[in-house]
Amino acid sequence: MNTIEANAAGKFYTSDPTELRNEVERFTRIGEGAGTDVPIGLIVPHAGYMFSGSTAGKGYSALRHRQTPELCFVFAPSHRHFLRKPTICTASGLASPLGIVETSKNVIQELLKHSEVFQGSEDAFVFEHAIEVQLPFLQFLYDKSLKIIPILFSIADLNTLRQAAEILAGWMKSSNLFIISSDFSHYTDYDFATKLDAELKDAIVRLDTNQFINLLNAPTPAPNLKTRACGSAAILTWMHMCNMHRNISAKSIDYTNSGDSVYSHNKDSVVGYYSILFQLQTALHA
Repeated sequence: MNTIEANAAGKFYTSDPTELRNEVERFTRIGEGAGTDVPIGLIVPHAGYMFSGSTAGKGYSALRHRQTPELCFVFAPSHRHFLRKPTICTASGLASPLGIVETSKNVIQELLKHSEVFQGSEDAFVFEHAIEVQLPFLQFLYDKSLKIIPILFSIADLNTLRQAAEILAGWMKSSNLFIISSDFSHYTDYDFATKLDAELKDAIVRLDTNQFINLLNAPTPAPNLKTRACGSAAILTWMHMCNMHRNISAKSIDYTNSGDSVYSHNKDSVVGYYSILFQLQTALHA
């Protein structure tokens, strides 16, 4: 098995390790902690750090005080490949300028036994920035014992997503962590994006999968809208998992879009970014 190289470094974020560590530290310092409940999941954006790094950092700041997870599952959309099944990374690790994060071979092999639901690949992950940009945050927060299970989604078959959720829900416990990498609306204007993204966020926080699906399919007058969320399949899978577990609460941490960035003066075509935290309620898992 090979290591997936850091192909987004120097494009989506700096390739200099010292600069990168300092930047991630700055991003995660501006947020708040999670409180008494245990953080178990986080929806975070995956654009270039100059656009979405601050929103991602505020989300990751809620994970600062938890111990290194036994396992970290990273869900993301596939931007380069059409995948008929949720696709699990079979490489031995994924690299960033901060080093290599190893994958969990045993868990990956266990998941791939469910061949009717999952498939394995290395190639699908080679140029996939949606997972790579999460690695420096995880490496900054946690020690080198961290093991990840990267999974890409590019399907909208609701039955397959529910089946995947039923299997993955078996790993939902306080010692594990789930990162769901997704941006929100793409390419409509600033005002429409803010409205549409808030609607979708509300459905996510309520864990209302029916409303989430309805919003994805509903017609909208928003000009040039390409998608409500590029990671909608990954988000929906995670929402199903949370509803199966029943003891999960969710809250929005931060929202921005690319029109807020000092690096962009374009408010006619923006991409939306949310950080949404999911917690295992203390009184219920004690």
